[in-house]
Amino acid sequence: MFRKKPNLKSFAPVRSSDRRRMLAYILDEFGISDAEATPALKARLVPETIRSSKFVTTTKDHGVLYVAEDGKTPLWIKIDDVRLVPTVFTLWKCPFLVPIVLTWTPVIEKLQNGADLMLPGLIPPFAPEAVRGRVVAIAAESARSVPLAVGVLDMDLKGVTRTVGTHGKAAFTVHSVGDELWEMAGGNTRLVVPATLDVSRPAAATGDPVPAEALAELSVADAAADAAAATAASVSASVPAAVSADVSAAASADVSTDAADEPAADEPSTDDIDECFRRALLLTIHNTDSGLNGDITLPITSSSLISAYILPRLPSTHPAVQLKKTSWKKAGKFLKAMEREGLVRLKDKAGDVLVTAMTARAHPAFAEFRVYRPPKPRTAGGPAETAAGAAALGLQVSELFQPRDKAGPVFSAVGEDPRALYSGAELRDVLTRYFEAEGLVEADNPRNVRLDPVLAHLLSATATGRASVPRDQLVERFREACQPMHKIVRGHEDAAAVRAARGPLPHVQVAVALKQGHKVTRVSGLEAFKLDPAELAEELRVECASSTTVGKVTPSSKLHEVVVQGPQAKAVVRVLGRHGVRPAWIDETDATSKKKK
Repeated sequence: MFRKKPNLKSFAPVRSSDRRRMLAYILDEFGISDAEATPALKARLVPETIRSSKFVTTTKDHGVLYVAEDGKTPLWIKIDDVRLVPTVFTLWKCPFLVPIVLTWTPVIEKLQNGADLMLPGLIPPFAPEAVRGRVVAIAAESARSVPLAVGVLDMDLKGVTRTVGTHGKAAFTVHSVGDELWEMAGGNTRLVVPATLDVSRPAAATGDPVPAEALAELSVADAAADAAAATAASVSASVPAAVSADVSAAASADVSTDAADEPAADEPSTDDIDECFRRALLLTIHNTDSGLNGDITLPITSSSLISAYILPRLPSTHPAVQLKKTSWKKAGKFLKAMEREGLVRLKDKAGDVLVTAMTARAHPAFAEFRVYRPPKPRTAGGPAETAAGAAALGLQVSELFQPRDKAGPVFSAVGEDPRALYSGAELRDVLTRYFEAEGLVEADNPRNVRLDPVLAHLLSATATGRASVPRDQLVERFREACQPMHKIVRGHEDAAAVRAARGPLPHVQVAVALKQGHKVTRVSGLEAFKLDPAELAEELRVECASSTTVGKVTPSSKLHEVVVQGPQAKAVVRVLGRHGVRPAWIDETDATSKKKK
């Protein structure tokens, strides 16, 4: 059900009256007696700080998602407007809630990919409560007490003693380890799957007072740590291969990440927040110098730099890490402090601060700087986190060049690898260094460069009879002597692991056309920017208040296009911008406009 990311509205606190009704439904639906329903158990099932949001999946399933106070750990899923289904996180805290059905580890992997649970994949015997319509937990045979998925039975399993050679759907899978809800709960950490759980029912209340701390909600990490009683090897044996690597790495209490340091439980100091912003600037400079920020253009205003580049790269998601809580308070003062360190150059223009240049990685500040992967962006923040910043969070576009045979001698002459990839700025730098090394710049006119055999070969026939040419002309021909490449990195992909593709940067096509006498807007080329056409179609349906469909560009094509009813080009460009796709990477056409005579 959650193989792909659902469309979620903003989370809001659940009213006390709704929370009481929800708790009463859970106690009745899952057979928890008044004696068993201790205050501590009620707090585990429905915390006072529980929050909710309506969702729509890519398969058009509607429902309500209930999460913990952190806004990301799912606790309950309401489907059919009535039925409440616990997530695996709730079942790890209360594993006695529903019957457990067993399957094989390879079947768990299929459930992660959105498959439903088929009868031949089950291992009898089954509990008497396993009847059609009942919510069940699904566990692997190697770890029988640990739910790895949750579903709703589509047939009666009571009395079934043999499944080999049978057929039919046993259960509709609602949620599983490894799906989008799991990813949402993990954020930038690796979650720990318990090795074993106590599935016995809770003891009845004795009338003894309950300590106040017992009423606090258990976090996912606490629940997993309390339950874990085996080694990392046993943990990885109990989960599918798709997540066993993450589980093994996180089976100890230390759940680290490649990104920046985890936010501390205590409020960070002003010095800590200052350092977060400084590190974010260093990472921005590093990525720009490495050609990973193909979309950054200097000069840039201080507010644009902060919102589009600094905030998305903050090494901490602690809510206190905000510009207003630094020692500088304002973007201008922060950048002026960085200018004093020699990291940027600034210029005041019409009362605004412009960043006109940034240093290179050779700056001494990078001597002890360690490149990190920023954590996933915060879903809510201060007013400084503008829509422009959100758009830049998920996309890094690099236009690169690989030298061909003609250009190879230039790179070799200055000690650069003629097989490596270079940005446009780096190409110009390499050529400039070659001019200087060979003494080719004319003394009386530095804009002209004398031709040697290597440069004459670059210009081919156009160099006949010419002793020197303008520098810019050589730069252009030098660029043409290289193979254009591009790299598009989405979300938290490792930029180093993503291979550059041949050819110039592709564009998204937005075309207004006629279909059966009505105007429609066709959007294609989304896959190049790693956008899901189905998810974008749902977003455009809401944005344009118009129907949308998804189909193949051609019957034999693997690429898809989104068709929106009506002339919606402007709205499409606006939505693409929220996903980091700049207007310069979008080709708009309108076949319905009247041509001028």
